[in-house]
Amino acid sequence: MKSPITGLPMRLSSEVRNLPFQNTIVQIDYQFYLCNTTGERFVTTTLDELNLQRLKQAR
Repeated sequence: MKSPITGLPMRLSSEVRNLPFQNTIVQIDYQFYLCNTTGERFVTTTLDELNLQRLKQAR
């Protein structure tokens, strides 16, 4: 995916996040694209759905 800010390619990255879900905190490996130039993080609809699926499975 290319950065909407710089137009340069971004790498797929991930980090462990603790997210609230249904009155509890759930830990998942959250995936996103990272712009090396600006440090901004972006997700596509597909990554959003994947992250949500991981959240539901982890509870």
